[in-house]
Amino acid sequence: TERRAEIKLELSEKTKPVDAEDFLARANILLAQQKGIIKFSVFLTDYNKNGSTVTIEYFTPAFTLAEFNQVKQEVNLQLMILIEKGKMGLAAAGSTINILGSEGEAPKSNPIL
Repeated sequence: TERRAEIKLELSEKTKPVDAEDFLARANILLAQQKGIIKFSVFLTDYNKNGSTVTIEYFTPAFTLAEFNQVKQEVNLQLMILIEKGKMGLAAAGSTINILGSEGEAPKSNPIL
């Protein structure tokens, strides 16, 4: 009788706790004001060396798939705006690896790409 959406946002490790808290509050307001959403939850569900994970779950009535995708698109765009306005970033997909020589300097030959 309902459709469910789940979003996991991995915020950068540089995100300050006060900024994450502000984002959570604003995301709750956004979802409360979104037409077509019956119930929702927004939580900081994980924290590790790579950053923190915000899990957003919401439910809509049994819309058609096109209507449901329209709600999802609007929510995703608004979340992107919240992240941009909060000057936060998402966690990076890759890592940088530095190999240091015995003197503590990076080798001058054979770079790793």
